Amino acid sequence: MKKILISTVLALAATVAIAQTGGITPSGIQLTRKGTNLTLEMTVAVSPDAVPRLQSVELVPVLSDDKGHSVGFPGVVVNGRDRIRIYQRNEKLGYGSDDPTRPFQVVNLWRGNSGATVAYSVAAAHEEWMDDASLSLVYMLISPAGEHHSYSSPVATSLSK
Repeated sequence: MKKILISTVLALAATVAIAQTGGITPSGIQLTRKGTNLTLEMTVAVSPDAVPRLQSVELVPVLSDDKGHSVGFPGVVVNGRDRIRIYQRNEKLGYGSDDPTRPFQVVNLWRGNSGATVAYSVAAAHEEWMDDASLSLVYMLISPAGEHHSYSSPVATSLSK
């Protein structure tokens, strides 16, 4: 009984924390084909209370179609106040320095911080399947214990040439 109660509380806490990612707001999302490249541009506004202090949220744009093709773009990581210290320690120790999936930008929310705005712009090599693909924004919540919870939010956008 005790295990069920603890599991329920943890699941509820994860749900509440994911709901709090409303403080991470992407806007002005544009997919553009420029020659042989596909460019994704958007602005991500991060409010000062977007992430609980012990957690991180990573916003990852994913382009996919119904035939199983997909490509993930570099994410924007938002660290809560205490999670910043873990990130900085790992940076100093060199963890992840050779990781090809490093984030586009890391936003650290300190106490008294007024939030941040990220001008996101990345390019990928264009492939034919991308013409009919759809874009989703995947929010990945990383808890203090390192557990990952995610949900996807589809974005209504079309490829402009």
